[in-house]
Amino acid sequence: MSEDAEIKGVIPSYYGFLITGITQLREYWAKKMFIEALDYAIELTVFLPNKVKNELAKERAEILIKLSNNSPTHANTLYGMQRARDRNAYRIAAKELEPFVDKIIRLLDNNRLLTQQYGVPTRARSMKDFQMDIDVAKHRAEQGEK
Repeated sequence: MSEDAEIKGVIPSYYGFLITGITQLREYWAKKMFIEALDYAIELTVFLPNKVKNELAKERAEILIKLSNNSPTHANTLYGMQRARDRNAYRIAAKELEPFVDKIIRLLDNNRLLTQQYGVPTRARSMKDFQMDIDVAKHRAEQGEK
């Protein structure tokens, strides 16, 4: 990157992290690994910006409760109980995955975190312009302005 480019918004490594996470989530989903995909989506929310994370908190909590309350009503053996639990978890994940991921993607898009221009050099500026911005900010801080 040249020294006269300006970076705005999200840093490129975070943007790469988000896209990599979404790609991994899509791979699980494409392989019909709904439980793994839902687990991954739930984990991914921890790393999202606070605004997005707060809007997802209710759905995330509801999904976690559904998964934790996943106990079979009847089974004769431990193996049968585990199989029933796995089938129930798969059904829950298959039902909850699409709406949850859709909401994640919509929130990221609404916050402009999915656009490639976000977090990459936006325009060339000279070092003189940067210094002038810094000087103006210092002057405002000294004067008590915002």
